[in-house]
Amino acid sequence: GEDFVKHILVNGLNCCHAVCGFHYRFGYGGQADAEDLRRICSAYNIQVTVIDPVLLDETVVSASAIRLLVQNGDM
Repeated sequence: GEDFVKHILVNGLNCCHAVCGFHYRFGYGGQADAEDLRRICSAYNIQVTVIDPVLLDETVVSASAIRLLVQNGDM
């Protein structure tokens, strides 16, 4: 996670603010999460906004849920 922030967000993109979903995973093998992103980015003065889950009929809206609905023809 630290390498991703340093090499991609800081050195590669000169990032000053990152936005991610509440369930975001990154770094080698997805070992880091949104709270890790917040912690690591704070050392580089990068602000982080974590988007809370969006619910529809008590179900979290996610790419996986949308793919399943589309596969089932539920548009």
